[in-house]
Amino acid sequence: MLSEQGNRIAILDPWLPGGDPTATDDYSYEMSTPKHGRFEAVNLSSAGSTTLVINRFGDMYTRLWDFDMSGADDIFFRYSYDDQRGKPSAPNLSMDEIDTLFGPAYAANQLPAPDWVRQPKIPGEITSAVSIHQTGGDSSNRELRVEGRSGGRTGYWHKPVDPDASWSFEATGAGLTADLLDNRPGDHSDETLAAPSGIDYGYAGPAQWTLGTTDFDYAASPAPLRLCAGEACVDLRLHLVDGLRLLRAADGLTGAPREYLAAIEVPQSVLDELPGQPPALAAAIQTLTGTARFREFKAIATLGDLTLQLPGGPIVLRGTR
Repeated sequence: MLSEQGNRIAILDPWLPGGDPTATDDYSYEMSTPKHGRFEAVNLSSAGSTTLVINRFGDMYTRLWDFDMSGADDIFFRYSYDDQRGKPSAPNLSMDEIDTLFGPAYAANQLPAPDWVRQPKIPGEITSAVSIHQTGGDSSNRELRVEGRSGGRTGYWHKPVDPDASWSFEATGAGLTADLLDNRPGDHSDETLAAPSGIDYGYAGPAQWTLGTTDFDYAASPAPLRLCAGEACVDLRLHLVDGLRLLRAADGLTGAPREYLAAIEVPQSVLDELPGQPPALAAAIQTLTGTARFREFKAIATLGDLTLQLPGGPIVLRGTR
């Protein structure tokens, strides 16, 4: 469900506790829109775990994403930030064999989940009426359709979900169901952005290093992390996966704790240069991630603070809004 402003997408999954919209008004589960949750869409369509969004200038993005792919359902699935390429997929198993899925012989679900992909602009007139159609069993078998007009004929533009595929037009003669968009050429995504959150968190520890993030969005991942020791700084990433909840939670970010499955990622370039980093900065990186590129833990966010529950003890970033 798209929010009124168009930059938030609520997930009404009937398999989630409280996910049935006829039984509750729980809209706390979200999928972030493009541009770190700031892209303002005027319509969306979803099918086969693929979502298409479009803004008032005809800019479109697609994303292969659902709750299970996000990394949140660790009851029934196994996830990993390590590269899973080359490992075989698990076969279909009966319930008494389900523990096999959690062994190392098969590939885990790859994290982070796929991000938004920008689709090419349509070379013609279009409306905001969009849809996705499943054309096969694989996730790549999806067709995008956008209502529009070409050469005075009405119908719809269509293409495979592959961003390298081209648009074609199918004339139907049916009347348009929505107003024409200002489908000007070029990428105008940044002209339809919601304001940044303005929520910043910062930490200054006794070991003389600081850690901070700016414009935190509770549904957008990864969040940028800036780690500094003296004048030396590096940029890290904080991956956040909304936790599975048994009870209704507050919408958005409030004073109530919002729990995440989290991971700090150190870019490979930073790891490669670690021996040459100032000792204080190298020690801070090792405190956060050890010697691995990813370190997984749990995190809790409120309007007042962001707590990283690291194995060596919690680090609390205070809100500086």
